[in-house]
Amino acid sequence: MLQRIKREVKGVWKKTKEKLRKQIRLLQTDRKRLVKLICGILLCAATVTIYFVRYETAGDGYWVERTEGTFLLADTVHGSDAADGSGAGEEPENGSENEKRWILHIDGAVQSPGIYELPPESRVYQLIDAAGGLLEHADARDLNQAAFLEDGLKIYIPTKQETSAGTKAGVIFSGVTKPGSSSVVTEQGTETESKNQQGAEGTGEIQTAKVNLNTATSAQLESLPGIGPSTAAKIIDYRRKAGGFKTIESLMNVSGIGEKTFAKLKDSITVE
Repeated sequence: MLQRIKREVKGVWKKTKEKLRKQIRLLQTDRKRLVKLICGILLCAATVTIYFVRYETAGDGYWVERTEGTFLLADTVHGSDAADGSGAGEEPENGSENEKRWILHIDGAVQSPGIYELPPESRVYQLIDAAGGLLEHADARDLNQAAFLEDGLKIYIPTKQETSAGTKAGVIFSGVTKPGSSSVVTEQGTETESKNQQGAEGTGEIQTAKVNLNTATSAQLESLPGIGPSTAAKIIDYRRKAGGFKTIESLMNVSGIGEKTFAKLKDSITVE
């Protein structure tokens, strides 16, 4: 009896082993097929990717191959422009804004005085750098080099000899704030400067240009003795309402300016 059971068990085990071997062989075959399938898919994907990179994109542009083996996106040509080439070389719509430059003048103790073009909202020190920097005998202590410039302006850098002859000698600009406000780097008047320099000929001195009450900005008025921001605003308001100053004495019509204040600044102002 026991022998018969052993034979039956052995027979069942033999059949089971055969079935297991067949299943293992099938699994191995299927795994190889799966690996081949995945490799085929990856190869196809790589081929498609290379095609699009080398020849075209999904957008409006197209790619061209360079001799070095790298790729460069060519400019897009639309519609009728492609036929006659009229679209080639056109500037972007905002190109004029990007290329806008300020024309500025710097004179005095710098390496290369003259006219320079700088980007908008440049500062005084950038104009000085464009002119090659200051000379050894330059005296820029009274000049705010961090101030913003404004299109069409000029600054003058005095020498130490000029400043020793008087306060701020030869400096016809002073800068404090950003363009758009009333306190910017502003010329006090080339005509006045010319007259003062002519009057100083033969004496070896350069006189400081007087502040013109009819054209002065808030910054220039504040440079006068006894004049602060509030009083400067009153002067500009009076000038606008009265149509300008007829004489320097009419400055005393402005509220806050009495005889004592006028006596301090009368030699520093003019009316033209």
